[in-house]
Amino acid sequence: MLVEITTFGTLSKIYSLNNNSLVKKAIAKNYHINTHQIFSSWLWILSIIRNKCAHHAKIWDEDYTLKHLIPNNLPKKYKECFNKETKKIYSLLIIIDYLVSIIDPENKWKEKLKDLIERYEIDVNQMGFDKNWKEDSFFNC
Repeated sequence: MLVEITTFGTLSKIYSLNNNSLVKKAIAKNYHINTHQIFSSWLWILSIIRNKCAHHAKIWDEDYTLKHLIPNNLPKKYKECFNKETKKIYSLLIIIDYLVSIIDPENKWKEKLKDLIERYEIDVNQMGFDKNWKEDSFFNC
């Protein structure tokens, strides 16, 4: 019940401030992430992105200098996506996709994102995608 009324930012802080590393590891393990430090970094950056969205800030072409860690036990298809070095939202979209795919393996999140990009003719280069974005490894992860 508490989780339903707690903000995402507060959940992120509760997780990162929890001194019981066994609990943190168990939660991270539910998302197939091998260390709680990585999961904590993901929650932190996602809470920032979530807040920007909630306050109608522009996020699609921003430069993100926030560091997020990358697990070494990711499936190969995600490792290939993370190989791109970018400060754009591209790498954050990979994190979102990875987590959403664990929560709901049958989700249509990437298809909806692709539809929005096409419908509004978004310049995906400013998001960190390659020129041939429809063939980008992100959409094939």
